[in-house]
Amino acid sequence: MPLNYSKWDQLELSDDSDIEEHPNVDKRSMIKWKQRDIHEKREARRLKIAKLHSELSLNTVLRPRIHSVATGLSDRGVDHFRAVQRRWKESPSPEKPETGAKNQPTYDMMMSQLLGDVWRDAAWIVEGAKVESGAVMKDGKKVDEKTGEPEWTSGAVPDGKREGLTKALEDRLKWHVGELDRRDAEVKREIEDEEKEQKKKITSEDIKDGWSQTAVAPVKPSPLEEKPKEKPKPKKKKETIESSTAVEEDEPDFGPLSPSARAFANNPIGDFPKSYALI
Repeated sequence: MPLNYSKWDQLELSDDSDIEEHPNVDKRSMIKWKQRDIHEKREARRLKIAKLHSELSLNTVLRPRIHSVATGLSDRGVDHFRAVQRRWKESPSPEKPETGAKNQPTYDMMMSQLLGDVWRDAAWIVEGAKVESGAVMKDGKKVDEKTGEPEWTSGAVPDGKREGLTKALEDRLKWHVGELDRRDAEVKREIEDEEKEQKKKITSEDIKDGWSQTAVAPVKPSPLEEKPKEKPKPKKKKETIESSTAVEEDEPDFGPLSPSARAFANNPIGDFPKSYALI
């Protein structure tokens, strides 16, 4: 059966000297350039995959917070929306993504910025601005920070604008949630494509230890060096001979005592005169 070496076609070595050379570039410089190019591409792909995973994690945290604001808006109205926005802006929690960046904003700071954009867009929608492809357009221009907000937004919301403002806020929050869902699907596809491209080449990063420990069996002694085991001596059994017949001892029979003998036997010890009389 012929051997299949096709998998080695995907082998990529940064120190491979078998490369195509340019006539105006010496071989050593060409090899160094090839090595640097391979390592830079590997590192760039690795960083891109890590960044995409971080974006997914961030969206996972922000999505339920947006849902919470939308639920509070439906139940309590515009005043609840403004209170949450003010709290996140003035006293944000220290919780933030672990990116290692020096000025990394916290989750509350990001949510405060998002709610500010939603509030500005909704206010201009109430004033007659149109929504085109998700963007709020006023006088043919996209509404942003430079556009500012209507004058009435700096104070209490007029009663005639509350209902329309609530509806516009809900629509803008739903649109942002939809954008997060769309972006998540796009990021997952990008991660899949990058990881697929990463696995096309066999690199030194794919090398793994099969066994990191070795076990050596203890050396058995030679049969010639083994001493013969001594056989245990049989234990002697103690035999006891028991006579089947017991020795009968003859006891003399004196018969019944006479009255004088019985009186002598009952005489107290030390009463010598009475004992002498009985004799």
